[in-house]
Amino acid sequence: MKTKRKHIIALLAVAALGLTACQGKTPAEDLEEEKGEAELPSYEPVLYEDLTSRIISMGNYKGLEAVRTIKEVTDEDVRDEADRMKKECTDLVTVDREAQKGDVVLIDFTGYVDGETSDELSGREHSLEIGSGEFVPGFEEQLIGVRADTNVEVNVTFPEDYYEEMAGKTARFEVYVQSVQEYNTEDWGDDFIKEKLGYDNETDMLAAVRKEMEADAEAEADENLEYDLVAALLDTCQIEIQEADIKLYSDQMMSEYVTYASIYGMDLDTFLGSYMGTTKE
Repeated sequence: MKTKRKHIIALLAVAALGLTACQGKTPAEDLEEEKGEAELPSYEPVLYEDLTSRIISMGNYKGLEAVRTIKEVTDEDVRDEADRMKKECTDLVTVDREAQKGDVVLIDFTGYVDGETSDELSGREHSLEIGSGEFVPGFEEQLIGVRADTNVEVNVTFPEDYYEEMAGKTARFEVYVQSVQEYNTEDWGDDFIKEKLGYDNETDMLAAVRKEMEADAEAEADENLEYDLVAALLDTCQIEIQEADIKLYSDQMMSEYVTYASIYGMDLDTFLGSYMGTTKE
């Protein structure tokens, strides 16, 4: 949900302070680096100097208070991130046994809420790591113990903070498990780390991962502080927001989400529902 917060910060800052944004990398550029050779659809960025919204009255911008909170990076966090990096360079091996936490299952699924299904509740040949937290809470745990070429029914309740159409509702999923796979971790030694990830050994890798995660935590703390300060300022301001500006900004957001969805091979509705917990509306 960090992307949402960045959009909010940018919009609030422009509206409240009348600044022309100095933009760095776009989300599309970040993802292009992350995904390598992925071909991205282009979009035109918002030209903030063209916005027409204006401040009617400026509130008191002095003495604003907010707390800068830095998320603690634990040893477990570092280990999980290091394992995630290793998995990206590791082959999956099909196994003939019951699925366990950490395995990857290839599934087809169709969900029903109030007896109705939709694109957001369906998927085909989806690779899901059990325990990754990718799906709604309770879904992945019910796949522990299943075998390949098996149909299973999964029942979940969407969290209350899920997007409005699904929040708090129960869903029934018909799931077909095509295969069960595991990561080949036998070679996760120093030679693997040096060849695949560029670190001399695991100790160096863990140290580097911790350093990067702590830097990210610092950056996120700054971002959250900025958001809280701008929000506090806006509470004391009267701002005239033009409909044209809302459309301009929402169009840019939607273009970026189309880019994300295309990279992950999804249509927009499925991406918004699965990854953003929201709808186009």
